Amino acid sequence: MADNNGKSNQDKPRTRRKGMMRLIGSKGLWIALICTVIVIVAVWFKVVRGGEDPTSGLATFAAKRGPLTISVLESGTIKAREKIIIKNEIEGRTSIVSLIPEGTHVKKGDLLIELDASVLEDSKIDQEIAVHKAYAAFIDANENLAVVQNQAISDVNVAQLTLEFARQDLDHYIKGQYPNEETAADNDITLRKEELKRAEETLTWSEKLYEKRQTGSYPE
Repeated sequence: MADNNGKSNQDKPRTRRKGMMRLIGSKGLWIALICTVIVIVAVWFKVVRGGEDPTSGLATFAAKRGPLTISVLESGTIKAREKIIIKNEIEGRTSIVSLIPEGTHVKKGDLLIELDASVLEDSKIDQEIAVHKAYAAFIDANENLAVVQNQAISDVNVAQLTLEFARQDLDHYIKGQYPNEETAADNDITLRKEELKRAEETLTWSEKLYEKRQTGSYPE
């Protein structure tokens, strides 16, 4: 009994020691795992999220007030942010008389380029002469039109007066002259009929008298 109790008492510290070792081992595993996760998160924040300062490894210099020197060591081209393209809208070909140097600062109203306008000026003079001629022809045509219109109005007035006089003459003839002439003609016809009748009677009498003379029944 004593031995058994002795063995049991000796086994108890061993069991406790094994339990503690197991507990320490599991805690160490968890601690190692947590440390690994922390390292991974720190690396992710620095690398992926840009948490690491990109200028931490560069040389630094204290800023101070002084002249600012701008120098560009790299080659390149400068383009205007807003540009206006000027196009030649003149028909045909022309030459440039003057042109401002490239890069000149200008303001609104400044002369940038001057073209040779001699041909255009000659053409302008020709066109002005043609316009003056056309205007003179237009004035002449208007004057002739006014004369023709006045003559036409005068002719129309004369024709209207002539028509009015003709109508009056016709009315006077129908109402006055024509009946009188008709009556005179009827009277003349009646008179001529009477004269014809007397002439026929005279002819008949003369023929009878001639026959009697031929037969000797009427003395000469």
